[in-house]
Amino acid sequence: MKSLVMALLLSAALPALAEPTVIKSHCGSAAIELTVILQEGSTLGDIESVEIFAKNTKESIRLLIKAEVGGGYENFAVACINSKLGQVLLFQLRCTGNACPDDDGYGIIKTDSLKQILSPVESHTSNKAHAAELLGSKPPVLFGNTISIFKSW
Repeated sequence: MKSLVMALLLSAALPALAEPTVIKSHCGSAAIELTVILQEGSTLGDIESVEIFAKNTKESIRLLIKAEVGGGYENFAVACINSKLGQVLLFQLRCTGNACPDDDGYGIIKTDSLKQILSPVESHTSNKAHAAELLGSKPPVLFGNTISIFKSW
């Protein structure tokens, strides 16, 4: 009985793991699956990690985006949009640390070839202008936008 009480006390003291959220959708010719884990106790939907898995009849891609340890809080949103490249999976990473580019961290996956052509995590600088060049128009802010397949906040 003593060991059971001790095990219960220890398990209560350990941080609980957040349950993953899985979202399935389609974008162009690709089937999309997002697995999102939010930071435990977050009130604004700060991500722990996001795994993007996409596949079509010929290719597949798997990306893992993890929140920086000791960095700012990070939010994530994704949408399927039309662009000069055809339909693309556009995703946006937003963080709140001092080195963050606000809403200007975009990633792009071409759905026909499933190639990632832009990453929001290569550096802590805005890539909005580069995203606009690739898409052929200004990329939308995905947070609070109804076109989003998923938004953590």
